Amino acid sequence: MQFFKTLFKKNKKISSISKLETTQTDSHIELLKRRIEEVDEKIKLTTQAIFEAQLVRLRLFLYKDSNIFAGFRRKIVESKAASSSQWHINFLFALYNERRNLQIELDRKTGKKFFNRINIWIRSIILFSCIVITSLIIIMGIFTAIYLFPLVVLIILLALFIKGRNIQR
Repeated sequence: MQFFKTLFKKNKKISSISKLETTQTDSHIELLKRRIEEVDEKIKLTTQAIFEAQLVRLRLFLYKDSNIFAGFRRKIVESKAASSSQWHINFLFALYNERRNLQIELDRKTGKKFFNRINIWIRSIILFSCIVITSLIIIMGIFTAIYLFPLVVLIILLALFIKGRNIQR
């Protein structure tokens, strides 16, 4: 009897499907797209700033001067370039996280969340399979080389022995 009660009991966790207002959803989708474009632009500018900071460090490394004040200047510029580069890298990671969150929200709104998740799983499986197959081929090649090493050494020794016999005659 308990089985039938649990079978026909109404589940309170299930909610009905409600129709969304398309104007609100469309405007929210457009807002998300604009924010993603803004974050992409910030990512581009931050990447350029990181490149410029690394370029300053490279120029400083290549520039040689024996002046005493140049050594102080070099240390100051090096520390500022390193701290600027590190700050921009941290900011870039934050921008990538923000873009990923915005993209997930956009995928939820447009209904592409599960398609993208399946796509990511398929790519991961293919990448993992390629890595495993490549590793197995390399390991098989190493074992083949180890297995054939005595045979190759024997052939080389026989060739040297035969060549040595022909020279003595």
